[in-house]
Amino acid sequence: MKFIKTVGFLSLLSLILCTVKVKAQTYMGLGAEMLLPSGNASNVSAIGLGASAKLEVAVKPNIALTGSIGFSNFFGRNYFGNKLQSINAFPLKGGVKYYPTEGVYFEGQLGVALSSSDNTKNSFIWSPGLGTLIKSKKNNSLVDLGLRYEAWKVSNPNKETKLKSTNFGFMALRVAYNFNL
Repeated sequence: MKFIKTVGFLSLLSLILCTVKVKAQTYMGLGAEMLLPSGNASNVSAIGLGASAKLEVAVKPNIALTGSIGFSNFFGRNYFGNKLQSINAFPLKGGVKYYPTEGVYFEGQLGVALSSSDNTKNSFIWSPGLGTLIKSKKNNSLVDLGLRYEAWKVSNPNKETKLKSTNFGFMALRVAYNFNL
């Protein structure tokens, strides 16, 4: 069932991005991420690293649709000589970027984190963020510096604890190079 929902989400995102006719800019960004778990997530991991690719398609001069895919790895903590298992996932997200002024943006994304770890399940993602774009003097390329809060909501994370859901939250600092398409 999760696979069907994921395929449906990706199909919808692809349909939206492919049918939008634009006169403005389209960018593909490749970036590296530093992930800092917060709240209860910091009991599982102190730090994580990630990589992502994000497509941005402008639909108006100050509004763009985004779609991204990435890989996130949260390194497991050590407790009294026992190391917790690392958490690995492939986040797939779609969202909207709003530029109130040139080079500054606010962004919101929703999606799914597909788990590749034995100890975690697939998660629903919600993620607000902000950032700035720095133009290259040589060409139309941009460096994207972004900061976001991201939460992964897991339903029925563990049958033994009888929790209905739990959140895994973190701050992410993303540095990316955007190619003008």
